[in-house]
Amino acid sequence: MNYPIKGIVVLLLEQNEKEKDLFLQVLKNAETNIASVLTATSFKEAQQLLEHNRPDIIFSSVFPDEDNNEAFINTLKELSIIIPLVMISNDDHNNVSIKSLALGADDQIFRKELSGPLLRKTIQYSIERKKNTEQLREAIERHQLIAKATNDIAWDWEITKKNTFWIGNGIKNILKFPKNEMNIAAGFWENHLHPDDKERVINKLKQVFEKEHSNNWEDEYRFKNQEGEYKFIYDRGFIIYKNNVPVRMLGIMEDITTKVLLERKLETEKLLKQKQISEAVITAQEKERTEIGKELHDNVNQLLSASRLYIDAAITDKKNQAFLLKQASSFIKNAIEEIRILSKALHTPLINELGLKESINNLAEEIMAVSHLNINVNCADFEEEMLNDNFKLTIYRIIQEQLTNILKHSKAANANIILSNNNQFVLIEIKDNGIGFDINQKRQGIGITNIHSRAGMYNGTIKLDSRPLKGCTLYVRFPASEVLGNIVFNNSNYQ
Repeated sequence: MNYPIKGIVVLLLEQNEKEKDLFLQVLKNAETNIASVLTATSFKEAQQLLEHNRPDIIFSSVFPDEDNNEAFINTLKELSIIIPLVMISNDDHNNVSIKSLALGADDQIFRKELSGPLLRKTIQYSIERKKNTEQLREAIERHQLIAKATNDIAWDWEITKKNTFWIGNGIKNILKFPKNEMNIAAGFWENHLHPDDKERVINKLKQVFEKEHSNNWEDEYRFKNQEGEYKFIYDRGFIIYKNNVPVRMLGIMEDITTKVLLERKLETEKLLKQKQISEAVITAQEKERTEIGKELHDNVNQLLSASRLYIDAAITDKKNQAFLLKQASSFIKNAIEEIRILSKALHTPLINELGLKESINNLAEEIMAVSHLNINVNCADFEEEMLNDNFKLTIYRIIQEQLTNILKHSKAANANIILSNNNQFVLIEIKDNGIGFDINQKRQGIGITNIHSRAGMYNGTIKLDSRPLKGCTLYVRFPASEVLGNIVFNNSNYQ
């Protein structure tokens, strides 16, 4: 044992002068690191010494009368928490042991057995035991304070005795039991596990016990509280072994019900979103197929059919053959142009090579080359360097879809495209001066539905602003955090 560097201070309460001298001589022969010995012959004297001194150990051969020495008894009981008390008895009767325990004694020695080795061992073991007890008491107090400061449940399982001590606010708040401390009987924990979790959890715990040098265990399970409601619990513990056998386990139970339910809700919403996106993609694909079929049937097929009629007529009508073949050639040329336009619309633009701005400008020029629509593109406040190609393609398809809507329905002469971004948003604005419509009465067509679907893939939102004879403006806004990470743009004036 390591004694204090300054040496041990002993307090001896002994009324018999001869016995006091004998004790001091035996103490000297004990070869113990004694710094000083305080002696008292009366309770009053001992009380005064204890008020000004803190000995490392107290020896007393006097058993006070509880009626006349209440203050001294209370002092001894208070000090016995941190200072070991050893009673010296002249006999081995049971009533002596009972009195010793009442005083809070840590040990008892009989005067007839008093010797140097016995005294040395008594001092060593009493101080060491009290030190360990004090450390354990402090640890328990900290354990209790931590348990009370959280909504968790701290537990101490003596495996060999098959009983567990629980403490913490969670016993009341989570499990709905009336106390913050509980002694749990064997089988209680297992019986409250959810039937679907019970076998898995117990088997995992057994495997940890059987695994050599495995000190840590953790698991998640459902646990039935006092009201019959199952709570999701995250449990973890530290295992103490003795001779390679698990004898004790300490741990914390944490209620994760809210977390689990939120995760499940998010997962459900994610699956629903994925389903909606899949349905939108399928709808868009079917729409594109329908449009392709319509274009092929109404335009290309009609032109080629007319060409065939003229060619067949030219075979038999020698007189008008040149005219008929010229007309057939014109129809075939128009069919080729229609196929070229259709192919161009279906072909994915080389955005990764040309860039998004250049691709949009090319789209506008191609549309203006074959239609009466004048398109102005403004990308002065747009930076595309940090955007990925898939998001660029989404922007391109949204603009392409809306320009198609303008060509088909608006009868507009002019359209303006404004593309901008900053550290908060990516914004698309497409405006035309066409006939417009009443957004409260007109149902959204497949084109707007497709734009909704494409924008939704990046958490974008769309807004339509239109009135009869006042044109139409489409706004599409994407959160920068969804597509750009922590990029900061030069332009930060967007509101």
